[in-house]
Amino acid sequence: MAALAPIGPGWVDLVTGALLLATATLAGFTLWTLIAWGFTLSMLLALERARRPLATEEWIRAYTRGWPLEALARDRLGLLVRLGVAEIEANQQLVLVRRGRWLARVALSCRRVFGLSS
Repeated sequence: MAALAPIGPGWVDLVTGALLLATATLAGFTLWTLIAWGFTLSMLLALERARRPLATEEWIRAYTRGWPLEALARDRLGLLVRLGVAEIEANQQLVLVRRGRWLARVALSCRRVFGLSS
């Protein structure tokens, strides 16, 4: 008896391939939007929520929800430290740890791949 020649992928293979492609596309888009739009989109939404023109200082307060910019920067710094990508040394200087350098390189590489300025 002769072996049957394959006739192509079955419907399960096609559905699986489509789902894998959709998943990869969504994951790539999510990564791109985080890299490209994170703070920028939040800034835009703060202006939209105001529903009126804002002076720069008003816009900063709207964006930070009333915090001074220094408090926002310190909050973000605390997040970097909690994630273990940066440390504050005894002399109060901030340094990247190995994981932070790796993450920064990955983010810069992704920005280059997606055509974003660094």
